[in-house]
Order: sequence, then structure tokens, then C-alpha cells
Amino acid sequence: MDFSEWPAPPALPLGDPYTGECRAEAGHPRIPEAALLRRYCNLGYAAGNCPHMPETSGPDAVRFAVEADGGASVRIHYVLERGHQPLEHGLLEFSRQSRSFLAPPEAMLAAQARAYAESYLRRVPAEA
Repeated sequence: MDFSEWPAPPALPLGDPYTGECRAEAGHPRIPEAALLRRYCNLGYAAGNCPHMPETSGPDAVRFAVEADGGASVRIHYVLERGHQPLEHGLLEFSRQSRSFLAPPEAMLAAQARAYAESYLRRVPAEA
């Protein structure tokens, strides 16, 4: 995806810009338009703005931060948000070697957390 329309790429929740399937509407995956990808899919808070985001009480954004990098695994803190307010939070541990979570979360969170972890690992390779 060409994100060159951004004068300076913003700090993105997953680290890098992503494309892929929109799964906001359960059972109706779609490929989102480029403008929606830039404005909502990669930044969050689509509720009430994106035509594909249903009105629910569930999260409309997820945020990640590396809590600790122990070399063999990376501990990632996540926060699911709705309207800029936290709904749920927790810790995930991602193995550098197996490229998997030690205790996998539900599928949608796992996909986003994996994207974040892989983005982090591209920027911070394991020490030799």
C-alpha cells in the first residue's frame, strides 16, 4: 500500500501501515478503500465515522506497547478502547523463536498483536 499521501507518517498503533481484510462486520470481510485504510483502519476510532464499522459496545481501537524484551520473548501490553476509553487490557508474551504467543489471545486481537510484534522485531532485532 502506498501511504505516501501522508506528509510525515504518523506513529501507528501497529508500528507499520497495514492493508488486508476489514472484519468490522462479522461474516462480511471486505478489502477497504485506501482512504478508509489511512483514516480508520490503521489509526482506530472508526465507530460513527467508517461506513463499515457497526455500532456496538465493543472496542473501536487497540493500543500496544512493549513492556519488556527478554531476548527470547517480548512482553506486550495491550489496551482495547472504545471512544478513547479503556475496555480491557492485558499482557501477551510473544516468542522470538517460534513467532507465536505463549498463550494465544482471541483471533482478532492475536492478528493485530502479531502485526505489532513483527513490526517491533523488524526494528529491534535479537541481540547476537
